[in-house]
Amino acid sequence: MKLINLAELRELRLFEALAKVSAVAAVAGSTLLGSSLGVASVYLSLRKDVPVVVKKAVILGFGTTVGGTVFAIGAAMEDERRRELRIIAMQEKLLPVTCRQCKYFNYDYILRCAVNPSIAGTKAALDCKDFEANK
Repeated sequence: MKLINLAELRELRLFEALAKVSAVAAVAGSTLLGSSLGVASVYLSLRKDVPVVVKKAVILGFGTTVGGTVFAIGAAMEDERRRELRIIAMQEKLLPVTCRQCKYFNYDYILRCAVNPSIAGTKAALDCKDFEANK
């Protein structure tokens, strides 16, 4: 029996998997909703009472569709947020210490430094002439 390595476990994108499963549940729920509405419309066109089972199927289909969609969107957003946080953490480790201690430095990946954006986060920033320590 092979044990799961902790690093491999971290690489499994849990929220991405949950988003995909929720999307499948939403599709299944909409299929159930559509088919049960179709059956209910047949009963209504024949002017007969709709069976309780069909009514429950409509409610279940609607709930599964809405719940699966909302959960899929939430899980996808959480996965994207965690991915961005991992990227920022990796970038922070790679930044020269001087940049992180400068008052002009910003953790925004688009514009890291307001004074010298071309050298921010590089080895050239170690000798930055505009360095001013944070207070």
